[in-house]
Amino acid sequence: MGKRKWIESEEGSLTIEASFVYPMILLATLSMIGFALFAYGKASLALTAETAAERTAYVWDNSRKDWETGASIPGEDDGLYWRTFGDSVTDLFGLTGSGGTEWSLGDSGETPTSGPAGKMAKAASIFPLEVTGELRFTNKWVERKVEARVKQPFHQGNLFQPFADGDHYSAEAASYVTDPVDFTRNVDLLAEYSGRLKQFFDSGRTAKDILLSGEEKPALVIRSEAEASQYIRRLVNGKSVVLETDTVGQSRKIDALDGDGIAHEAKYTVNEADARQQIQKDVELIRRGLIKGAVWHFFRHARKGTVALSPGLRQELERNGILVVIHN
Repeated sequence: MGKRKWIESEEGSLTIEASFVYPMILLATLSMIGFALFAYGKASLALTAETAAERTAYVWDNSRKDWETGASIPGEDDGLYWRTFGDSVTDLFGLTGSGGTEWSLGDSGETPTSGPAGKMAKAASIFPLEVTGELRFTNKWVERKVEARVKQPFHQGNLFQPFADGDHYSAEAASYVTDPVDFTRNVDLLAEYSGRLKQFFDSGRTAKDILLSGEEKPALVIRSEAEASQYIRRLVNGKSVVLETDTVGQSRKIDALDGDGIAHEAKYTVNEADARQQIQKDVELIRRGLIKGAVWHFFRHARKGTVALSPGLRQELERNGILVVIHN
């Protein structure tokens, strides 16, 4: 073959082209895999931090609650005055100096079992051992918040270091503590004394006379299931929703879902079999994160004068972490 024919020949061109293209394809593939691993690690850490903050805030009202399900054993709680002595009230006056109560991940000291630090320590178990950082709780009265600030080293080399914080991932998450029982109690207290204060302004009598008179406000009278549901929606400023379920039936109708994600159920009369199915549905919705908790409200029957809540049903509700409120 002459020199000219050798130059014009196309034999071996595929090998030459492949020697240029294949390294670029390999480099692009490895880069995509490395970026996917980097993104997965960062997203996984962020999800873990969010879960830790959200679940800790959800079970905040009782340090003996199960951290994952929110279930508690009746009679096991933090006492009547935990909001006064075990809720970092000193943060309101700036006495702690640190701006909150902290729990460091990987702390080798003795693990507390109660108080803000004990509640946050339960969340430490869901983080991998190499994760460092802290959980923090701050109490500003109207705003009680659990924050998670964590970081984890990554091992993808220097290629993705510009996308990270030095040589590690970092993630932050926060969740607000809600207290539906205390909220309902305060609403009832406000409703009780607002009527007496109105009497004071209308009658010209002194506040002391009104508050110590013992005059009763008109009793709440509910005559049907519909009235009970409507009253609860007004009380918690909620709305009726229907959520899909898988455990029992196809859906769960909630009488009132408030702005904090708490489901409120109004009961005037009770079918025990239906009620136990509804309990299972509420437990499923809590586990799936569709609601943050459940409160069942029972109303006294206008004609019978009784509340349709049996001891067995009440025990079942409390065993599954569902709060019970009785309206007389």
